[in-house]
This record gives sequence, structure tokens and C-alpha cells, in this order.
Amino acid sequence: MARYNVPLGVNGPMMPNSLSVDHYEEILLITDSIPDFRAHLEANSTTPWIRGVPLPKVMARPECIGGLPDGMHDILPTGNAQLRRAVPRDLIIAHVPFTTKERFTRKMRNMRRNIAIHNEYLGSGIAWHWRRWVELDDEGRFDEEFDRTIFNAATVERFRSERVICSAAELFAD
Repeated sequence: MARYNVPLGVNGPMMPNSLSVDHYEEILLITDSIPDFRAHLEANSTTPWIRGVPLPKVMARPECIGGLPDGMHDILPTGNAQLRRAVPRDLIIAHVPFTTKERFTRKMRNMRRNIAIHNEYLGSGIAWHWRRWVELDDEGRFDEEFDRTIFNAATVERFRSERVICSAAELFAD
């Protein structure tokens, strides 16, 4: 399933409390991906991580799942089962990676411990964005990174006009 980041505004995630169809116009999503986003962030440190479009996730019937590879972006089938794959056109994930600085701080501390325990297993490719945030925290730039994820009204308006940000209603209409 396609997954899109919900931008963070000055009052929190840009989505209503009710996620019903009647409110899809109020659910804002970052839908314009930046090619090779990891390399882009390395070269453009002022780009907020939330500006990216995360990789899709998988949805499957539990009895079909034999395992999940790292990142859970796919499934390993049970036994020799043949999987049928489809990309739904009427279903998305509205990913809310940030809500408050306090929650993000707690999340980052937990990931710091996770990386310390599982560093060898994770390698350099898995959780690269978490490693980036830990490094920024080590450099004293954690607040700067979080503040960069908050879009003001002018940025949202510009991104909407450029179709970087679309509502869930607009996305489904396309």
C-alpha cells in the first residue's frame, strides 16, 4: 500500500480527528517524491525528512504470512504458497511520523538504544533515517531538525500549488 507522510503544522499533524470519507479533503499528504531521497538529504541538509515519501508497506491475510523481511515492506509466504499481489487504488497509509517534540525525543531515545543493541544486524542500510537523527542529536541539532518538520501556512500553500502536498480526496480523485 502506498504510504504518505502527513505534514506537521504549527498545531500538529495536518489531519482531522475523524478519518471518515467526509473528511478526506482535510487529510493532507506529502505525495511528490524526491528521487534518491537519502542522497538528497545528505546533499541538502535543510530539507526536512518529512518532505520525503516513505516506501510502501504490505497488507496480507495472516494465514499467508510466513515471515516479514526487514522494514516490513513485503511478506515471506507460508510454505510454498503462491502470493497474489495487487496495489489498491482506494487504500493508502497516512503516515504520522511526528506529533510533538516530546514524543519525537522519546522515540529517538528508544531508537538510539535499539541501534546500540542491534547495530551489527541493522547495518548501514536499515534505519538510516534514525541513525541520521541520532547523529544530529549528538551534534546538538535535534531541535533544529524537529523544527524544520513544521510547515507554516505559506509553505503548505506553496506545496499545495506545486502538488507536493495533496489531500487524500485529491489523491483518490487522481
